[in-house]
Amino acid sequence: MILVRRGVCDRLLPPVSLVLAGDADGYVRGLTSYRYGDQRDWCDFFSRAAIRAAETAELLARRVGDLQSRWLQAAGRPRALGRACAGRSAPHTSGARVEHGAGDRGTQ
Repeated sequence: MILVRRGVCDRLLPPVSLVLAGDADGYVRGLTSYRYGDQRDWCDFFSRAAIRAAETAELLARRVGDLQSRWLQAAGRPRALGRACAGRSAPHTSGARVEHGAGDRGTQ
């Protein structure tokens, strides 16, 4: 949150806490070093965690984009969504009725 408050990052914060939690021993070691006057260990540890979190966030964003593209391609650009939603996130369809064919009651 400090990055948002200082205006460094206003749209996305990489999930640094997940990376830090994944290396509890390194986290404690870094904080202990900092406590006893060695800020370099903590800064090195935290900066590596921030870089890893940012790389993971970028990978996730690419995968989500690829998945959305595959969904749109597989759907064949349905009339209701084709032009309106091309290149955008799909809208929520909670409660929408889905028709599967003649005689099918659909799904809520």
